[in-house]
Amino acid sequence: MSDGRAVMTQGEGGRLRGRLALALVAGVAIGGCSSSRLDGAPSTAIPPTTTPPTPTTTPPTSPTTMTTASPPFATELRFVNDTGAPLYLFKGCAGVDFGVSSAASGFRDQLGPKYACACECEDAACSAPVSCGQCPASVAVTVSPGELLAVPWNGIVTSNGEKMRANSLGTFGCVHSTALAAGAYRVAVRVFDDADSGAARIGGRVVTRDFALPATGGALEVPLGATAADVCDPSPGTPAPACTGAEAHDVPCSLGAPLAFAWEGGLSLFYDSSGLTPPSAYQRQRSSTDPNHPAMTCAAAVPRCTRDSRAVTTSDVARVVNEASVAGAFAAGTPVYGYDERNNDGGVLVLRRADGTAVAIGSSCGNCTGIERPLTPGMIAVVPVLRALDMQMMDTPACVAFRIGPVF
Repeated sequence: MSDGRAVMTQGEGGRLRGRLALALVAGVAIGGCSSSRLDGAPSTAIPPTTTPPTPTTTPPTSPTTMTTASPPFATELRFVNDTGAPLYLFKGCAGVDFGVSSAASGFRDQLGPKYACACECEDAACSAPVSCGQCPASVAVTVSPGELLAVPWNGIVTSNGEKMRANSLGTFGCVHSTALAAGAYRVAVRVFDDADSGAARIGGRVVTRDFALPATGGALEVPLGATAADVCDPSPGTPAPACTGAEAHDVPCSLGAPLAFAWEGGLSLFYDSSGLTPPSAYQRQRSSTDPNHPAMTCAAAVPRCTRDSRAVTTSDVARVVNEASVAGAFAAGTPVYGYDERNNDGGVLVLRRADGTAVAIGSSCGNCTGIERPLTPGMIAVVPVLRALDMQMMDTPACVAFRIGPVF
């Protein structure tokens, strides 16, 4: 490099440049994996001299890449350690963990990269389900002082696998890929100060940079020490307006009313429940029928805003809970919408208000008949948001103990 910094290139088929080359799928990983973050497997940091598994896609051969005139706008993200101490980035199933969002959505959308256990719908060879395997253990990637980690990103967003294709044996999921248009975007990455926290993804801080596609020269530098914290809410103790759900992701707002939620039903030694209290408090409780497992509690704050679109905020919760079909479904007696999995020793998501009303959200059941109350799109949207919130809060130091045991 002309500026004399060592470069660590990350990409499938990468060659060593500087100290380290690692495997990454930049847009969507086609193949199999299931998350191992909560399975108790030990996570370790990759030392700067470790050679990764043999990759399959060739990254840029020099720090300078050419800007294409039309989408997709492939971009090399250069995570620069501009501090005097080692920094660490989490690496999971889809490679180094970063997110991209667009100004057009108020930075609420999640544009990748993501892992999908499916083939691409547009690929003529996509004619059968993909066989998925286990993800390797999560690790922390070291970025030494004065160095950078170059990560290729293809500028493509993929669907969540809702597309379907058919073969002689039935239907199966596939992913649809769309090139992102020219415009204003934001990249966010969590940075950790020690390897253990980075590998376990506990705590850390959010570093972001706004940029435009196409990026000049096809590359974007993201200084990892430039932002000490996610500063969208500089005074979290001061009042903020009640959330409507329409706020931009980096505009602070407060929860409007208490809410408790839990996946109820099924046979288990553990019963976990979560609660939200204005303006932004989160509580989690665990009880057990086994006297050898005492009750557990934890408390942490839900972000009132964040520049990282992947994080669940108070506004995200308000958007799904206050949706008309959800808000109107609360009643005495806890009506069940969708299929009640408790009939099969499963569970349903139950939301409870402070006034004693509640609603239970079951599963989709397209082939079932006789369901009294079908799910609405709004109800379907509640489940992934509250599930992601629970997972997110268990990434905080206060609630990390809840990673042990079942997550419903």
